[in-house]
Amino acid sequence: METYDFSWITEVIVVATWGLAPWFTFIALRESGRPLRLAWTAFTAAALWGLFAWISVRTDLLVFDGLIYQIRPILMLTIALSAAMIVAKRVVGPGLNQRWLISLQLFRAIGLVFVIEWSRGNLPGIFAHPAGWGDLAAALAALGVLLRHRGKEIPPRAAYFVAAVGIADVVNAFFFGFFSSPTELQLFAFDRPNQVIEYPTGLIPMFLITFALVFHVLSITEARRQVRASRQQPAATGAAAWTPQRGATDTVRGRS
Repeated sequence: METYDFSWITEVIVVATWGLAPWFTFIALRESGRPLRLAWTAFTAAALWGLFAWISVRTDLLVFDGLIYQIRPILMLTIALSAAMIVAKRVVGPGLNQRWLISLQLFRAIGLVFVIEWSRGNLPGIFAHPAGWGDLAAALAALGVLLRHRGKEIPPRAAYFVAAVGIADVVNAFFFGFFSSPTELQLFAFDRPNQVIEYPTGLIPMFLITFALVFHVLSITEARRQVRASRQQPAATGAAAWTPQRGATDTVRGRS
């Protein structure tokens, strides 16, 4: 397989973000009031997941020819999302800090390294531009929501907005990334097949993007809980307000 001369700037940015991701998980859970033991457990799981992704892009682990080689990120994404749904419902539970869940999406700005590598001739433009600028859009959406609701609770609709932008970007990037890769299903970039899953950029689809989607799942789960709670609260308030009103009516009737 051809070797690509990725920029050292790309390597520093991607590896630094890769190393910080497990710590962010730890902080997010602690800021949500979760026990220290649970936070360390989540940190360990994220670190092991990141280590597996590192090994898979740095060594011959999971290296196969053709289609199987290129769908590694999709396989890891499927596993990560399945685990996220289980964790969100059975392990983490309700009441997560929405601000921290959304703040994680700020790191998506590192997707601009795809544009850097396109300018160096390492990645095809049909993938680098949609993925890179799409990641920046996801980061800006998260930043806008955080600034708009600074110092107050983030409403569910804002969390849904960030998740919609972020997930749309992932779908877009995976589409152009997969179909510009050298497989039997390649449709684009025959002059420069996509090798984004090589080190260091491979850590983005193999770990960081799956990590971002896990936080999207947790954010959506928390937003849905907020919606259910807001629907139940007016009903309870209305029932409480109706009781004394009926009592007052009965008193008036008794006097008459």
